[in-house]
Amino acid sequence: MTARVFFRRSFIVCGSLIAVAGYWGLANLQITLNGSSSLPETAYLQWHWPQILWHGAVVAIEPPAVFHGRLDGMAVVKRLEGMPGDRIDHQGHSVCVVDRCYGPLFEDSEPFAPLLDEGEIPEGKVALFGDAANSFDSRYASFGLISVEDIQAVGIALDGFPHWTEVAAWLGLPH
Repeated sequence: MTARVFFRRSFIVCGSLIAVAGYWGLANLQITLNGSSSLPETAYLQWHWPQILWHGAVVAIEPPAVFHGRLDGMAVVKRLEGMPGDRIDHQGHSVCVVDRCYGPLFEDSEPFAPLLDEGEIPEGKVALFGDAANSFDSRYASFGLISVEDIQAVGIALDGFPHWTEVAAWLGLPH
């Protein structure tokens, strides 16, 4: 094989790989901006496929029914901390899973809403939590466990990404 044929074939193969990767990226990747204080990061790189789940993944879900249409068209972004087979326990007023505990928001010295029941997370369900004490998430029974089928995207935090209000200001959008 001559050098010319080798380089031509290499160019075709590399170009094809770049085209496939680009198509996958355009079809499956999204940057999700964090509009709340429930997680410390301001943005996440998320993908729709493949949805490989792991402890600590940041997932986007359609708002659970408890939000009653207040977040229509938006996604709720939380950290996946409980997987099928993991145990949910209570330590005092905290909900604990995989050696991490999440305390509730208090109102009149009691949790402001009933806590998630103790027990094993069933197959097809996950527990999602925010890092902030005021995060409305799986620590509360009304948010509950989320069906794996309701996960829209999974991903990781983007360090150093500007806050959504800065992005809105740059684009001239109200914030």
